[in-house]
Amino acid sequence: GWDPIFQPDNEQGQPGDKTFAEMDKTIKNQISHRSQSLKLVKDYFEKHPEYRS
Repeated sequence: GWDPIFQPDNEQGQPGDKTFAEMDKTIKNQISHRSQSLKLVKDYFEKHPEYRS
């Protein structure tokens, strides 16, 4: 996969010290685009219960 290649920025916007492959999975999942997208979907459905099945 791509995890050994990408090295995300830290909170200060500076290059981080680890690639996604080197990170703890908990940290990686907190900052991943998939995790952020799922949080937005969760928040949406919490605000709009009429769309839940």
